[in-house]
Amino acid sequence: MDAPYPRLTPFQEIDNFHDNWWREDVGSSHGGWVTIDPNVLSIGFPAVLNSAQKLRAAAEQAELRALGGASHYLPRVVLDWGKKHVADPRVPEALHLAVRAMRYGSSNEWSHEAFTLLHKNYPNSEWANQTPYWFK
Repeated sequence: MDAPYPRLTPFQEIDNFHDNWWREDVGSSHGGWVTIDPNVLSIGFPAVLNSAQKLRAAAEQAELRALGGASHYLPRVVLDWGKKHVADPRVPEALHLAVRAMRYGSSNEWSHEAFTLLHKNYPNSEWANQTPYWFK
């Protein structure tokens, strides 16, 4: 729903202009994009939902909005998991992806912490080698 310029980069690739799914400001007024206020814009609910289901859906949508964008939420989850499950072989890659997502997201709040954990616990991993920097 970004206008007036559609995304040209395939969705499975990182867009250097920050038009990535994990940004909470996709569709906002940043960089000339259209502002989408979730409290104003409403696409409505399918007719098959009853009143209770509509209330539940609205509450779930509010909870998701409260989490913030993925560049805020996912790195926190990765850091929490990585600290508790050091032996999990998926952690180095997840930390690498967290640092990278923060580079192309709108938040770098946990970038240094994810970078430090990656290089401290997995210094010789391919993921540490692919993550030479953290982003402020």
